[in-house]
Order: sequence, then C-alpha cells, then structure tokens
Amino acid sequence: MSDNESDESLNTEDMNELIETKKDYTGGCERSSAPKPKKDKVKKPKKTVLEDIEDVTENIVIEEKPKVKKEKKPRTQAQIDATKRMLEANKKKKEDKLKLETSKVDTKKTEKVKPIKEEPVEVVEEMPKKKIGRPKTKEIIRTEKIKEKIIYMIPNSNGEYEQVKNPKPLTKKDLKKIELEKQAKQDEIELGKKLVRKKNGSTDMRSKNTRSEKQIENSKRLVEFNRKKKEDRLRLQKEELNNTIKEQVEDSMINVVTKPISQVKEERRLKKNIITDEERKAYEFKKTKSLFC
Repeated sequence: MSDNESDESLNTEDMNELIETKKDYTGGCERSSAPKPKKDKVKKPKKTVLEDIEDVTENIVIEEKPKVKKEKKPRTQAQIDATKRMLEANKKKKEDKLKLETSKVDTKKTEKVKPIKEEPVEVVEEMPKKKIGRPKTKEIIRTEKIKEKIIYMIPNSNGEYEQVKNPKPLTKKDLKKIELEKQAKQDEIELGKKLVRKKNGSTDMRSKNTRSEKQIENSKRLVEFNRKKKEDRLRLQKEELNNTIKEQVEDSMINVVTKPISQVKEERRLKKNIITDEERKAYEFKKTKSLFC
C-alpha cells in the first residue's frame, strides 16, 4: 500500500472492544418511549347448554295416544257376487291350463320319430353354345306414332275467332267478365247506344244514364264551335303558305334578272340560321355545367 492511502483495517484492540460490547447488545435501535405493560389473558367460561337441555328433557313426559282400531265396513252383496265370479273364472283357467299341458305331453310321446333331413339337390344348367361367326343384327321394326293436332278457335274481343293451340283454363275472373259482357250487350240493345266498359268488364253507369235536353243542346253547340275553329285554322295555314310561295317566287325572279348568281347564293346562306363557334361553345359550356349543378 502507498503512504497516501489510509489503512481502514481494524486493529486487535478495536476488535476486542467490539466483542465485549456485543455481549450486552440485544438488537434493534434504542426506544425513546417506555414499553407498554402486557395485558393478562382472560379465559372465557365454557358454555353449558347441553347440560341444561338434558335436564329439561328429563322433566318433560310424552303422553302416548291410545291406538284406535278402525272397524271394517260390512261387504255389500255386489262385492260378494263379484268375488264368487272371480274365483270361478280362476278355477276355469287352471283347468284349461292342465288340459293343455296333458295334450302337449301326449303329442311329445307319439312324435318321437326323428324327421329325415332332405339334402338340397344342385341343378346344373347347360350353357348354350356360342355360334361361329358374326352375330346377326336384329331387325329394327319402326312404328309410326300418329299425333292428332287439335286446334282451338276462341272468340276475340273484336268478335273474330283466333287460332290457339293450348288455351289456358278459364278462371273465376274470366267467367265473371264474360257474364258482365253478355249483360252489357243486352243493355245496349235495349237503350240503342254503345255503353262504356270499365277495366273489370262492368258497364259504366254514367254512359247508361239518359241525357237531358240541355246537355244535348250544349253538346251540339260545342261540336259546331270546334268545327268552325278547325276551318279557320286550316284557312289561315293555307293563306300563309300561299303568301310565302308567292314571295319566294317573286324574289327569285327579281334576283335572277337583276343580281348575279354568287350574290343570290350568299343572301340565301345568310337568311338561314347558321350557328357560330361562339354560340356552340356557350351551349357546350352550359350543358357541362348542368351536369354538376
């Protein structure tokens, strides 16, 4: 070891002091307060419940009730008759049983001969010999099946008959429609005019009712008004067409005489509704905008 370093090892004197002090050492750190005195344990008295119960049971005396015998009811005459019938039936059964047993014993004595066992005989079938050569082909007999074609002619809504191969069976709804149609035809013959039908085939009651005189007059006036209106419209259309043809003919005649052909063609082209590029672009932009809006 160097001189600068301190020697931390214990001397023999220090060790002896430690050993002397260790004898008196009890362990732990020193207490600041005095230790509390220990309480003495108090033993609890044992319970003497069983002894008390035994003393009580000795004093109690159990009184036994005397057994009363139930008197049997006397049997009725019906019960006595029933027991007699039962005994007779049992007696008959025993007799029948004895008879059967005796008959079985007699049969066993008589049939003591052992039956002869019949051995099964094997039957050997002779296989047919194969003929030499190719086998002959069997004659195919063709039978022609005659099919009957049935054609149904069913009446149409127009009164004509239609050709149907496999008609569908009539339902309750169809039968009801047919009955309503017959009734409507009878009503038409009676009234003398055609009646309007509903979807289910029944007649519309509005068409069945008779019209008043005022309704007839109003309908006549309306028909006349519509006829005059149509005549005026056709007349105006005809006049407009004639005027346009007249103007075009006059213009073409003047242009041919006074103007050259190139100028006439250009004027006709300008009269037509020509769509410019700007108008076309604006229309396309509007169309695309409508998709997103």
